[in-house]
Amino acid sequence: KQDSVSVTFKQGSLLKPWKNKHFDIIVANLPYLAQQTDPSTKFEPKPALIAKNKGLALYQELFQKLSYLPSPPSSIFLELGHDQAKPIKKLAANFLPAYEIKISKDLAGRTRYAYLAKR
Repeated sequence: KQDSVSVTFKQGSLLKPWKNKHFDIIVANLPYLAQQTDPSTKFEPKPALIAKNKGLALYQELFQKLSYLPSPPSSIFLELGHDQAKPIKKLAANFLPAYEIKISKDLAGRTRYAYLAKR
């Protein structure tokens, strides 16, 4: 027996297109660079890479929006910059104190992922 999954794609900013919906899991790869530094990304649209507040603005906005949900997701998976573990932990503690956060490294050994689990 093969299980199936239904996936719906919507275009918009963060949770806006999903008004009043419940999420079990959120996976986000938000823009997290403070500035464009890698020449291999020169053809990428800047809004897809760069965010204000040292690359943390959209994470702060997402955490804030999630904190207002009547039933927040049980798990949140994020990609982040190699130097953003401490600021992400601080934002999570501020906006999502009911979550435990785990930071993981990529194959090159650089801090790259955050997993937030609702306690």
